[in-house]
Amino acid sequence: MENRKNERNTGRHSSRNARNRNVARGSRHHLVTHGPISSNGANSTDQQKSPNVAHMPKRAIIKMIPLGGVGKMNKNMMVYEYDDPALPNGGDIIIVDMGMAFPDSDMHGIDYLIPDITYLRDRKAKIRGILITHGHEDHIGALPHIVPEMIDVPIFATRLTGGLIERKFSEYNLLRDKKIQVVSPDEVLRLGVFRIEPFRVAHSVPESVGYGIHTPYGLIIQTGDFRIDETPVDGWTTDFEKIERLAKAAGGVLVLAPDSTNIHRQGRSLSAKVVDEAFVQAFSDAPGRVIIAAFASQIARVQQIFNAAVHHGRKVAISGRSMQNNIEVAFRLGYLKAPEDLIIPLHEIGKHPDKNLVIIGTGSQGQQYSALVRMSTGDHAQITLKTLDTIIISSSPIPGNEEAVYRMMDDLLRMGPRVIHNHMMEIHVSGHGFYEEILEMYKRVGPKHYIPVHGDYNQLVANRDMALKHGHDPSKVHVVEDGNIIEIDEKGLRVSSKKAPVGAVMVDGLGVGDIGNIVLRDRQAMATEGLFVVIVTISKKNGTMATSPDIISRGFVYMRESEALIQGARSEIKKIVTRHSRGRDWKMVKEILRDEIGNYLYKNTKRRPMVIPVVIEV
Repeated sequence: MENRKNERNTGRHSSRNARNRNVARGSRHHLVTHGPISSNGANSTDQQKSPNVAHMPKRAIIKMIPLGGVGKMNKNMMVYEYDDPALPNGGDIIIVDMGMAFPDSDMHGIDYLIPDITYLRDRKAKIRGILITHGHEDHIGALPHIVPEMIDVPIFATRLTGGLIERKFSEYNLLRDKKIQVVSPDEVLRLGVFRIEPFRVAHSVPESVGYGIHTPYGLIIQTGDFRIDETPVDGWTTDFEKIERLAKAAGGVLVLAPDSTNIHRQGRSLSAKVVDEAFVQAFSDAPGRVIIAAFASQIARVQQIFNAAVHHGRKVAISGRSMQNNIEVAFRLGYLKAPEDLIIPLHEIGKHPDKNLVIIGTGSQGQQYSALVRMSTGDHAQITLKTLDTIIISSSPIPGNEEAVYRMMDDLLRMGPRVIHNHMMEIHVSGHGFYEEILEMYKRVGPKHYIPVHGDYNQLVANRDMALKHGHDPSKVHVVEDGNIIEIDEKGLRVSSKKAPVGAVMVDGLGVGDIGNIVLRDRQAMATEGLFVVIVTISKKNGTMATSPDIISRGFVYMRESEALIQGARSEIKKIVTRHSRGRDWKMVKEILRDEIGNYLYKNTKRRPMVIPVVIEV
């Protein structure tokens, strides 16, 4: 990560410096500019008049466009666009977050989903920067797949978040091309027409921030993921003092876009400190090994585990590549502290008594191939579960992951260990504020317009209802979804009838976006109904069948127990080929085989396997 301390706001830099500029450090506020360079070397956006409505061209519009995370949880991405045809490249764009989502259970073979950036592809020249709120995968997971299309666009993140992104980029060989620019909450960024001021928010990963985004028409506050915790493990509290100072300096907040995740949960979330007590108790009660699954990015939670392990004289081993990588980053940057002899290699756990061991691993969401899932199926190369083991799942299921998590828990329990989850004791607290915390944010900000984000549609509606219950003007509370375009100009704010293209781009191994609905539908058909392959061998000499048709069934029927069905299928195949082989149009014959054999199988089984006809001429 780059971090130059000697830069200040001049607005005039060489084009090389303008492309590679880092955030200034030192005093309370510094301003760094990024934007197109005019012919005289000045930053063209600095030559505009003061960002005041009275001075703005009437054609200029601010657009706020969610491309992910609004109306459907995860793969968070928000676009802010200043649209003015009079400016070079037509204006400016900044992006907040680029996250991923886990696939639905019927998306067979898909690793994860990322936002569709079709809207941005024709507007790349306008993009001034990517702002990251924190290091969770639903906010940074899409970066390695999207930033290669935006290779000259700077990425801004706090120090730990930047370290996590760099580690992710190193896995994709992107570090040579992309540097992360470190920003602190005490600094100010100027990206084109936008002036951005980060502010601290408490969350479940250290150094999380929200953003105050100054636009020509007013201040927009995007909270990012937040909670209110006066005693956080990392000491990073939500900075209401700065938020209120920003609002006062701007003459009020035009738009508040708050986290909606836990709007349905009444009251306030517990302080993360309660997890310390729960871990101490769980470790004390455990007769054997303690195995803990958590998010790899929950650095503060890892520190709590280290503290409890030291308290009970246990060594710690780590299982899972992402967990190992993130812990290494956190140690290197000084966000984790532990005695030098606390951590042992995983392959050395057999050298220590079970009662003196803690194993930290991935898999709290039941992810396929994660450490805990492999333990639950007996497939972990180095860990075999024992009846005296205590397994702690230090998270709550992400919406949509419940089935995978509960299935994993069942498998773990069948193997004999004790399993502790968040409904049994306080081994997890949410990183998202509850109803009263969201309400406090709303009251302290006092926005003109309220646009709930970061949630499924039902959560956005509940967040809207909270604002209405407390007297907000109904015409100024807006429930939007991914693709909606919120337009702001001198006339006010409105939701456009136009929509940006949105959707989920599927990532499968090294393939990004090459798995479409047709491929997915085929996978679903094979997974649910099976495969029925028909192989027909034709004589080139006379166009007749040289042998009896071969049939291969996979996931459809067990052929030895379905001889009548298979013989009937062979008979149907012979009839079809005999009727249609005269013209030797084998493409047509295959299509007819697919349709008619499919109908035959459905008639006799009420199931529709994928029928694949193969015609071979010999």
